[in-house]
Amino acid sequence: MPKVDKRDTCLCMTYANIDLKVLVLFNAKILNYNSYQRLLQELCCDRYNEKCLSRDYQKCVNKIPSYKEFDNRKHISYKKWMSDKVDFIDPKSKKNRRAKLELPVRGLQIA
Repeated sequence: MPKVDKRDTCLCMTYANIDLKVLVLFNAKILNYNSYQRLLQELCCDRYNEKCLSRDYQKCVNKIPSYKEFDNRKHISYKKWMSDKVDFIDPKSKKNRRAKLELPVRGLQIA
C-alpha cells in the first residue's frame, strides 16, 4: 500500500477509505465495479449536484447500488487509512512537536 504522502492522486482519506472498501467488495465478487466514482454513478444521477450527493434529490433518492448475492456470515477484511497524532523532535528547531500522520491499518472487517 503506498504511503499517503507518496500517492500521485489528490484523494482525501475519506474517499481513499471508501475506495478501499469498494475494492474489497469487488474482489469478493459482490460488486461489479472497483471505485467510488463508479459507486457514485450507480447512486447519483448527477455527481456534481449537492442534493443528489446528499441523497435529497427526488429523482435518485431511492437508487441503490447493484450487488450480487453473498453470505452475510462471512467476514471480509479490508484496509483503512487512519490519522494519529505523533510527537517528534523538529530537526530544525530541536523542539518537541506534534503532527498528524495518516497511516494504513490492516485487518479490519466488514461485519
